[in-house]
Amino acid sequence: MIKPVPAFLLEQFSKIKVKTFVTAVSMMAICAANAHPAPTFHKKHTVTTRATAGPVVVSGARAYKVPNDIEVSDIAPAYGTLSRLWTDQNQITVTIKNNGTQDATDISVELTVTGANAENLTQVVNFLAAGTSTTLNFTASVTATGAQTIEVKVPDDDDNSNNVKQHAQDITCNTYGYTASEPIYDGFGFGSGTGIVSARYQAPGIPIQVKGVTVHLSNDPSNVGKSITGVLLDDVGNIIADSEPFYATAGDLNTTVQLVFYSPATLSPNAEFYAGVRQDEGDQAPVGTALPAVTPANRYFTFPAGGGAATHYTTLGSLKIGVMADVDATLTSSAPGQIIAGSPVTFTASVDFPDYTFKVNGITVQSSFNNVYTYFPTNNDEVYVEINSNGCTSAPIGNFAMDVKEIYPGNGIIYVNKNNPTPGDGSSWAKSLTEVADALRWAKVKEAAWTVNGPLQIWVAGGTYKPLYNTADDSFGNVDNIYNSFLLVKDVKVYGGFAGTETSLAERDLSLTVHKSILSGDFNNDDVITGSGIDLSISGTLENANHIVIASGPMGDAVLDGFTISGGGGDAEVLSNIMVNGNEITRLGGGGIHNYLASPTYSNLIIKANRSSFQGGGVYNDQSSPVYTNVLLIDNLSEFQGGGMHNANMSAPILTNVTISNNNASVEGGGLVNSSSTPVIRNSIVYGNSTGIVNENSFPSVMYSLVEGMPEDVDNSNLDGSLDPQFNNAATGNYTLKTGSPAINAGSFLYFLAGQSPDLSGITTDLGGRPRISGSTPDLGAFESSNQDQSITAEDINSTYGDADLTLAAVASSGLPVSYSLPANDIVELYQDTQDNDKWKIKIKKAGAVTLTISQGGDATYDPAENVEILLLVNRKELIVTADNKTRGYGENNPAFTISYAGFVGTDNAQSIVPPTIVTTATPASVPGDYPIILKDGDATNYDFKFVHGTLTIEGATITVLQQPAGQTVCAGSPATFTADASTTISVPVTYQWQQSADSSSWNNIAGATKAQLTTTAVSDQYYRCVFTAPGRTLNTFAAKLSVKPLEKPVINLPNSVCLSEAKFALSASLPGGVFSGVGVTGSTWYIDTLKPGLQTIQYAYTNNIGCSITVSKTTSLSLCGEKGLVTATKANPNPTTGLITVKVLLTDNVKQSIIVSNSFGQHVFEKQAQFRKGWNQVQLDLAGYSAGIYFITIAGYGGAPATVIRVMKN
Repeated sequence: MIKPVPAFLLEQFSKIKVKTFVTAVSMMAICAANAHPAPTFHKKHTVTTRATAGPVVVSGARAYKVPNDIEVSDIAPAYGTLSRLWTDQNQITVTIKNNGTQDATDISVELTVTGANAENLTQVVNFLAAGTSTTLNFTASVTATGAQTIEVKVPDDDDNSNNVKQHAQDITCNTYGYTASEPIYDGFGFGSGTGIVSARYQAPGIPIQVKGVTVHLSNDPSNVGKSITGVLLDDVGNIIADSEPFYATAGDLNTTVQLVFYSPATLSPNAEFYAGVRQDEGDQAPVGTALPAVTPANRYFTFPAGGGAATHYTTLGSLKIGVMADVDATLTSSAPGQIIAGSPVTFTASVDFPDYTFKVNGITVQSSFNNVYTYFPTNNDEVYVEINSNGCTSAPIGNFAMDVKEIYPGNGIIYVNKNNPTPGDGSSWAKSLTEVADALRWAKVKEAAWTVNGPLQIWVAGGTYKPLYNTADDSFGNVDNIYNSFLLVKDVKVYGGFAGTETSLAERDLSLTVHKSILSGDFNNDDVITGSGIDLSISGTLENANHIVIASGPMGDAVLDGFTISGGGGDAEVLSNIMVNGNEITRLGGGGIHNYLASPTYSNLIIKANRSSFQGGGVYNDQSSPVYTNVLLIDNLSEFQGGGMHNANMSAPILTNVTISNNNASVEGGGLVNSSSTPVIRNSIVYGNSTGIVNENSFPSVMYSLVEGMPEDVDNSNLDGSLDPQFNNAATGNYTLKTGSPAINAGSFLYFLAGQSPDLSGITTDLGGRPRISGSTPDLGAFESSNQDQSITAEDINSTYGDADLTLAAVASSGLPVSYSLPANDIVELYQDTQDNDKWKIKIKKAGAVTLTISQGGDATYDPAENVEILLLVNRKELIVTADNKTRGYGENNPAFTISYAGFVGTDNAQSIVPPTIVTTATPASVPGDYPIILKDGDATNYDFKFVHGTLTIEGATITVLQQPAGQTVCAGSPATFTADASTTISVPVTYQWQQSADSSSWNNIAGATKAQLTTTAVSDQYYRCVFTAPGRTLNTFAAKLSVKPLEKPVINLPNSVCLSEAKFALSASLPGGVFSGVGVTGSTWYIDTLKPGLQTIQYAYTNNIGCSITVSKTTSLSLCGEKGLVTATKANPNPTTGLITVKVLLTDNVKQSIIVSNSFGQHVFEKQAQFRKGWNQVQLDLAGYSAGIYFITIAGYGGAPATVIRVMKN
């Protein structure tokens, strides 16, 4: 092995202090083989050079050290190649040594990282004894990858050659090793045998895959043509991964090679392992070792070639063996293969990582600590995840290509048929879906696409459909059985009862017996219903869906029409409340339908055989106002209240032609319970339940109905609640009315007229498909009787004054003509138009309301129809009354205001009405701006005023800019002044506000800058403008640019300490061309031979090429550098001289000296005593009276011994 010998700096001293340095380096190579138990380990050495520590100062034959010499002895990062997968903290150990003869205190140690990362850290060593060392531990942050340099330095001292040290380091994401780019100085391998040399590592706190090892080959030529293999061993010495053999070439020597494993090895977090190289052939030194030669403990080990017990080595140096790694993660998908559109898919990545970035089609959709991502894919989506750890991002993991069977509405309709043998995309009956749940789930995912004017319709053929998916927000669209429901969607209309061939809603059969569409929550088809009324019981429901239908939140124009809803109400004891559309849905209410803050339309429904563990066995309305029409609510059970329906918390449902019968509540309200609610019940029957209606702080509105337990109410046309409605056969579920039922013709047709709220005019049949009005008026309940009476259909007439004559259009169901009559002709005039087939018409005469009676007397086939009275309303016509806009100046009186009219009928004019009055808030003193001109009051018999208020504009002062701010270019740090001025046309002050902008587009006010002049200090390029403000006016000046000329600060090149023996010193600066000044400075030379020891300051005035000036200074210490009492320097000028001569002497102390002038014969011709001070001293002698020749001027001190002798020539 090459053992470098330290370089000694040899210093010799002469009387005139001339220094000579000689550097010697001696090297010799020593090759040694160390034998130990098998496998035999062999070292082969390569020749490289390295720097050595020093210096050692030698005087004569005896070496000595300088007083103050602090050395940066070593920099040792924990890892030369640091992977951010492992950590974002860089642990660095620094060794500081005191080579001096004096103890040192308060040593500032500065560590600087440059390159990939930048950081500056400082620690202070409070005390370090002479000849001792200490270590400091630094922790630097790691935020980026790449090469970087770690530099450690200590302050200047008596020897600055060892005050700074650097160490190279690589920061990566995928490689990791104790060494980096350090030069190799040795090579290691096995002798004639084989074996494994390795470095022990510990995996980071995340799962990783080790893909291979890196090894820096030594310079040993015997490696050429020989093979090595990369291996990975677990913590007990088992080989868990290896590479194919690698055969080295000459070009591979002294380079780093990568040995990639056949298959990556997976390591759990923090697992210990060994990364190594197997020497496959003898007589090699394949692995290079890096400086320093010292081997850290517990780092390097050898194994037999096949693995096994480890042998710990501490004499290997720092082997350059590293690992190549990546995160070990997988991604799984819940999609089994092809899925139908609207299906949620959950992707789950491996745990134990800090950050996951899920991407769909290359776009980030979720980036967080959550390893699970759920979304609703479209066809051909590509999904993968990237793992992020300490800023390192893995390659894409997973990359699933989604196979989605899309759904396409045909003309805004999705078709569903349970019995379709070849289900398609839902665009037609032939391509229908087979599940209502799939259609509703897809509609929910696409909910934003549906509007009141552009709704989605779902047409459902006969069959039984189960709720397949959970409706909870946190699990929407997943299969969850008891939590599954049909979730109604805003502006989606769902219609059942189709045969599967219809092209219009009118073609479907609403008898609900031929093509019955059933929504059932009985998953096992094992529900059993027994008893009736108070004895009603439902069993076999434990696995049932808790709610069949849920509506939560705004529903727009959502409709559910033409279904039987049954089998709701699973085992609520094992359930929790769920959040649906952000609302909490209780598990305890609404086995059939649960509405929360929702008001959809329900029509032509049978809601039967549902249960609830607490409230609303059939229906539960919470803060909801849905509309129920043609609904049969039977055989439902609640374990507490509201067997049929429960209305809670200010609910206001509207029930029209609803039959509620044979429902049971264990405590109260078998038919209906109202809690703080105001339901409207019309044309309905509530009869035959375990108990009737219970009202808790509620005020239902009941009209034209039969409610068991309620007395007759003539004012609201309610029948006596003790009457039997005479259902045909309730026991078998036939709730049609027998002939003679008191409920026949007991309803009101007004609820089905167009324009009502809700508008039920589109519902023309009963639940059985028969015309809703089969007699003179509708029957009560969900079904009409079988009587064939004729009826008159007519709608209220809503017209407006000024309309043309109206044609009346009432018809009798028999087809017979009808007749009309009026109580008076003052509002409208009724006549038959002989020019138009005797059609009945009306002529409008004035605004008002009148009742029009319509009759049909019948004939031999039809009984007389019940007279129908409709309201004929003539609305007042809208008259647009506009206050004309006006303008005036600031301070003037308001002008006269005027009015314009639009919409008079015929000859009507402003004289036909009582005109409105005009007011405004503006006064002569009002500030400039816009003020409303308000219209109010006024009256007219035939007109409704639509006021269009006007605007009075008070114009403000005109601002005239007198001076625009001018752009400026100044040097950085110099002041800049901008001036602006303006005047107005009126006697009001102008205010100023200066603004600043970096880009002349985004402006910010400058605090306190409210005068005509702005002075600022130039730092960077900016724009400035002034905002002038006067009443009603604001005006900006032009933007003035402040351009800042750069000014670099020069540095005076002057050491912190200067020996006075130098006599003069050449001055320079980092930026040349300036002017130096200071005591003793002439030009660029500093003459210090007349100065005293101590601090002196040099100034440097510099002007750059663009005219910017700056003055800097540097203070240095003038020191005496010789031995005490010794004259260290002398000068005599002029020499030769004709008389006067000036002698300058530099002393290291304050002493009394003798000045002696001798001739060439040694005779003293002049002598005197002088008190000299430390530093330079000047004495003037006059030799004019002496003869020409050579003279010697002696400065004597310390007992008369000559301190120095100066030879001079006298001419």
